[in-house]
This record gives sequence, structure tokens and C-alpha cells, in this order.
Amino acid sequence: MERLSRAKLLLSILLALLALLDNATTIVALSRGAVETNPIVSLFTANVLLFALFTVVKVFLAFYLTYRTFSTSVTWIVIYVALAVMFARAIAINIMNAMR
Repeated sequence: MERLSRAKLLLSILLALLALLDNATTIVALSRGAVETNPIVSLFTANVLLFALFTVVKVFLAFYLTYRTFSTSVTWIVIYVALAVMFARAIAINIMNAMR
């Protein structure tokens, strides 16, 4: 049981860190002239405090929802992997946009 608790915590931390890194690389990309193409996120990028609040909420939700819904069923594993891939893809796009 302790092994599952550790996995639950590590997965929750991983997804929260990926969410944070997504927003951090977004800030870098925007500061170098990139444009936010996600219409929901673009609502928050106009104001630094609003974007900071958005980041805190996003990271909290990534951690909390992963921790609360943790399951080793195949369906949930697919969902966790999909979320990690989605965040990793966004981070890679942000890095590429920042390097232009």
C-alpha cells in the first residue's frame, strides 16, 4: 500500500511540475515575441497578476485532481499519460517559439 501512496504522490508532483513548466515556458516565449494561440490562456496573459493566479490554480488543480483521482486502472493510466504528453508538447512548443 505504501508503494501506491508513493506513486500517487510522485505522479501528482510530476503533473503539477509539468503544468508549472508549461506556464513558465509560456512566459519566456511571450517575452520573446511569441503569441499565445490558446484562446482561454490568452485571456490571462494580458495581466501579470492574472496570469500568476491562473498558474497557481492550474498547478494546484493538476496536483489535487491527480492525487484525488489516482487509480492504477488502464483508463486512468491512459489519462495520466495523455496529460503528461499534452504538457510536454506545450513545453516543447513554447521552447521552440522562444528560440525563434
